[in-house]
Amino acid sequence: MIAAAVAALHPSATAHARDDTYIALAWDARDASCPDAAYVEAEVARLLAGTPRSAAPIDARADVTRSDRGAFRVRVVTRGKSGETARTIDAESCRAAADAAAFVLALAIDPAAVARAAPVVPAPATGAPPSEPATSATAATPPSTSAPEAGATSEEPLADARERPGGDGPSFADSAARPGDRAAAPAAPLSPFAVGAALAGDVGTLPRAAIGARASFAWRPGIFYPEIAAAYFPDVTGSHGPEKGDFSLFAVDVTGCAAARVRELLMTPCIGPEIGVMRGASSDVRSPSSESVVWGGAVASAALSIPVGAAFAARLDLSMIVPIARPTFQIRPTGAIHEPAAIVGRAAIGAEAHF
Repeated sequence: MIAAAVAALHPSATAHARDDTYIALAWDARDASCPDAAYVEAEVARLLAGTPRSAAPIDARADVTRSDRGAFRVRVVTRGKSGETARTIDAESCRAAADAAAFVLALAIDPAAVARAAPVVPAPATGAPPSEPATSATAATPPSTSAPEAGATSEEPLADARERPGGDGPSFADSAARPGDRAAAPAAPLSPFAVGAALAGDVGTLPRAAIGARASFAWRPGIFYPEIAAAYFPDVTGSHGPEKGDFSLFAVDVTGCAAARVRELLMTPCIGPEIGVMRGASSDVRSPSSESVVWGGAVASAALSIPVGAAFAARLDLSMIVPIARPTFQIRPTGAIHEPAAIVGRAAIGAEAHF
């Protein structure tokens, strides 16, 4: 009754209990890339080929969740005469998580049959020749040579495959890394919003290299998204002979970006306009004066984000700005004291929060 209500509310949460199965499985996997409960039951049946079915299938539940980084975790709970046993396995694809759940369930019924089962090599999604799995179920050493009665669970805990690369049993992390599974698993979605703060450097806009601050905000509904960033570079002194002037810049970038993941890294090229205000003030002259002019240009940038925990990242930005106009600041009668470069370079390093 409860399983039927759950299945009605969530189509991906299904409970199977047929007479011809080894298990009564409640399978909850909400991600679109996940196999259904029938796949898990079929894999259990494959691993247990030749094992007689008991009158009462094992009562089991498997819940699959996905982290912000795109990794999958399956928690398998079995209930038998000896009580309730839970196993948790991490995997890089939902298919690998389903395979892990099937292995745990089959091992609880007949470890000897699991050891004899031949591995199945999935066809790659790209159409390339199938690759050999890193390890196979034939390498598994059962905890005992005799099959436990239905409802019992294996005494051997099933650790995270990445913690036992050289141990017994199949490596689910390796099976997830096969070309076919990796191509089928979608990339983890971006967090909808990102806010960053950084220390910035500028070369070419002001009379000499300047250090300032940068803040950014991005709305990321998909891999293509807008970002707005503001930077401020305080007074830098320039001179022409005995005459001196102090110059500062406040600029805002409004860019369009495209995100690309490489393993855990996020690379983001962006392009768009920059607009701001450049201010110059003369000093050490008889009649000090100041002037503010509009600053504008085209900016192309690239950012690299490295995750630090689930909601934060370290970020490095490199930018190139081509000014639309290059304002010239003059002190009469001395002449020009500063003119920005034809191409400006900037860099920023800081932190970013995702939510």
